[in-house]
Amino acid sequence: MIDDKFLPEIEKRVHRRWEFLSNLTNTNAVEGLKYLTLVHLGGMGAVLSYMGATKSTNLALVLAFFSFFVGATSVGLTYYLRAIHYSRLLKGWNSDTKTMFSSEEMTWEMVRLNDAKRTQATDWALRFALLSLVCFTFGGVTAFFGVLNQIR
Repeated sequence: MIDDKFLPEIEKRVHRRWEFLSNLTNTNAVEGLKYLTLVHLGGMGAVLSYMGATKSTNLALVLAFFSFFVGATSVGLTYYLRAIHYSRLLKGWNSDTKTMFSSEEMTWEMVRLNDAKRTQATDWALRFALLSLVCFTFGGVTAFFGVLNQIR
């Protein structure tokens, strides 16, 4: 069980950690939607608008559109995976702290070690975010050359 003299400090830390993880989850979801909407869907709209206005297309423009589509999907997966990861952190933290406060099976050090292990999981979301950046760059360059080829 927890020594009573340390209980107030541990309770403050538990509350701060929960608040941090909760805010992190909410902020991440909002920023992800902003990024998804502004960057990739904007690129898709620009390519479609250009193809519609010129009533023509070429392989580069189709590749650019596809690249923006894959990038938008990657951003969506990035934030989906982040939400899952943050949710897992929050659930694990809540479970461990409940166990620590209700029994002698879990010590404060065990709670901290478990939390550290959970935070070091493989970050697949980062890989999808990088794929999205590559897709945006490729889409932008490809769209540029697609337009350049049509105006020559």
